[in-house]
Amino acid sequence: MMARRRMSGRQLASTLGVSPAWVSYRLTGAQEIGLNDLQRIADVLGVEVHDLLPPRRTLPRDARDNTLRSSPVAVRPMPKVGPASRKPDNTRPSSPRPRIISRPLTASK
Repeated sequence: MMARRRMSGRQLASTLGVSPAWVSYRLTGAQEIGLNDLQRIADVLGVEVHDLLPPRRTLPRDARDNTLRSSPVAVRPMPKVGPASRKPDNTRPSSPRPRIISRPLTASK
């Protein structure tokens, strides 16, 4: 929208009464834009807030139904349980547990 209005970040910052860094951080995504700030920017540009938001992606009908059930987080498969996942009985731990030695504290002179 700024390019369509032929407005630089510095000009937007001046109109909003903020620093150019404030505008830069928000435009690059380093700092999120609050709803009140988004409204102020829309007012300066002479547009509605929804005009500043990215377009909504439309998915085919069957994909929309699956998106509600699918998780965006990767799920690791559960480890296999059974004879194949057990260690043979003749193996030893790779390193012994460290020994903890407790000694009484003595005052040094």
